Amino acid sequence: MGRIQGAVEAERNLNDLDRLADGLRAGLNSLHRTGIGADGSTGIDFFDASGSGSRSLRLSAEVSASAQAIAAGTTGNAGDGGLAQALAALRDSNSISGQTFAGYYDSLVQSNADAASLFGQELDVATAVGAQISEQRASVSGVNLDEEFADMVKMQRSYQAAARALSVFDQVTEELLGIIR
Repeated sequence: MGRIQGAVEAERNLNDLDRLADGLRAGLNSLHRTGIGADGSTGIDFFDASGSGSRSLRLSAEVSASAQAIAAGTTGNAGDGGLAQALAALRDSNSISGQTFAGYYDSLVQSNADAASLFGQELDVATAVGAQISEQRASVSGVNLDEEFADMVKMQRSYQAAARALSVFDQVTEELLGIIR
């Protein structure tokens, strides 16, 4: 993919994640405001509504201060979990680009998995190409020990043959000098 394409892909994924966070913030806050907390509080946002994007997704000040401010029901009666069920159903509502939160998240994860797989394949190809280049460089400039040993044996044999020839020449010369005297 290359660096620029990878950066574009990362930016797109961050934008998609921001879109998911903003959709969850808006949907959960809208439902949460209609419920009643265990402390009797109403009209409270679950997430801090002042931010946007995934980096600013925080609990609201009221919910952070007390878990009793979390609305689970709509009547205030003990055991009322109607709002909790509505919040859970939000997962399967069409909220982001015509997709459910779960579907949008699944497609975001799949897109990241596909990109990671592609980057992994590109890394494997680059590694293989690098290894092949290293092998070619070594074959051109490297020393082959078998060839060097064979050359050394040839030179040793040549030296031995030359030494033998000189030895024979020396012996013949000695015999000639012995005959002449």
